[in-house]
Amino acid sequence: MPAQRIRTRLAAPAFAAAFLLAAAGAAAQPPAEQPPAEQPPAEQQPAEQQPAEQQPAEQQPAERMRIVSVNFGMQLIHDAFMNRVTFQQYDETGSFEAHYDVTKHHALDGGIAFRLWKDLAVGFAGSHVAEPTTARVDAQIPHPHFFGFSRPASGVLRGLNRREIGLHIQGQYWWFVNETFLLRAAWGPTIFMARQDLVSQIDTREARDNFDQVMLTGHRSRTVTAGSLGLNLGFDGTWFMTERVGFGFGVRYSRGTATIRLGGRSATPLELGGTHASGGLRLAF
Repeated sequence: MPAQRIRTRLAAPAFAAAFLLAAAGAAAQPPAEQPPAEQPPAEQQPAEQQPAEQQPAEQQPAERMRIVSVNFGMQLIHDAFMNRVTFQQYDETGSFEAHYDVTKHHALDGGIAFRLWKDLAVGFAGSHVAEPTTARVDAQIPHPHFFGFSRPASGVLRGLNRREIGLHIQGQYWWFVNETFLLRAAWGPTIFMARQDLVSQIDTREARDNFDQVMLTGHRSRTVTAGSLGLNLGFDGTWFMTERVGFGFGVRYSRGTATIRLGGRSATPLELGGTHASGGLRLAF
């Protein structure tokens, strides 16, 4: 018994010492590396979107600043005038009157208009008309044997021409009815330049074995020029089939008067201009 107690007393201090050494060793070891705790994913911010490149907007009617027009049509005018010419034949003085009746011409014109401010614009247009004309001639031809016994002769002479150029300066008002239809009103002065063929001489032939009758066989003409300052007033409607291309129809009235002379003889007034109706192509830019 005494020996067993001695062993028990010796074993208790040894066990306590071993426990203390194990605890100290455990305290001396660094703590095991802990894996990092999984972080919750950060809330994704939507990436800032770059503004899409803006495409140029379709051109609006208000942005059309210039309009070019090319037209073909008719110019209507009633210009009845005459010129009187005297000549010497058989030692006597004969005479004839040539009567002209101008009613219409084929016409070609073009122009350009510039928009200046809001709906106000300025335009420049040129028109050209040309048409063959005729003249009805009434003549008094001296007799080859009897003095003072003039014989009448008449006929219609062809191969005469009339040409007219008009330069129209216009103030314009533009009214956009909708995106495809434009209505324009125009007014302003016109500069006219005209060329007219006038009968200056006639050719005759005596009837065979009968000197009481004479016939017209031909004529000669002379071209005279004249100019005048007049005015114009008109309207034009344009329908745009695309952004830049359209078709239009217009009516313009212009008027001017010029005086012409044939070799210093009788003065003849010419009526220039008239009612001009035409249609054609329109280009906007």
